[in-house]
Amino acid sequence: MDLEELEPRLSERDYRAVDFIKPEVIVYLIRRALKMGDDDAVNRLSTALIGQITRTIEGKVRVLSPHLREDSHSEIIVHIFEAVINLATDTGDYAQVSFGDWLDKRAADIMRKWWKFEKEGQVTDSLTREEHDDTSEENDPADRDFRPGELAREEYPVLIDAALSALDENERGAFLLRHLWEWEIENADPTVPTISRRFGVTAKTIRNWLNSADKKIKTWRTKGGPKP
Repeated sequence: MDLEELEPRLSERDYRAVDFIKPEVIVYLIRRALKMGDDDAVNRLSTALIGQITRTIEGKVRVLSPHLREDSHSEIIVHIFEAVINLATDTGDYAQVSFGDWLDKRAADIMRKWWKFEKEGQVTDSLTREEHDDTSEENDPADRDFRPGELAREEYPVLIDAALSALDENERGAFLLRHLWEWEIENADPTVPTISRRFGVTAKTIRNWLNSADKKIKTWRTKGGPKP
């Protein structure tokens, strides 16, 4: 199929649809168009790829403060395409095989910088919060009653848009890192990303945030949230 035949399918975002074109294929076509010198095809295919990955990247940068999300999102896009269009090396080859894993790794490389940047700006505030939060009674982890993994894939947008809105910024960030990204709360190895290190607070404070988040989401479910 030529690009004119493919283009109506490039806007399909439902991966279950018969007409859906996988991002691996789009990456291959972009690189093929580059080799052929077809700049118009490169631009149209690149627009289609951005459309496919935008929502995924939005989910990744959501753990940052709102004022950092746009810049971090843009940097991930640039980082991805620098690799895709680099024909001098095999940097983008794996994107044609398993794009999701490839995107996750490259996005994580960028996000580490932004997490560090945000953490450096939060040191004073986090110390103040820690003094306040550590005076509260720590809840029993057994009280937790909700995990994103309980939801079907199609229910994730509901979780993001509704359930997480019940949480404050710290609870939301800790909840996503723990239950979606499966980060450890603490680890003695300084090279291992941890939630407590990312926020600059104690592990006890993170557990308090997670317990509070779980209770708030449990309440949200009781009032009409989706049931697994």
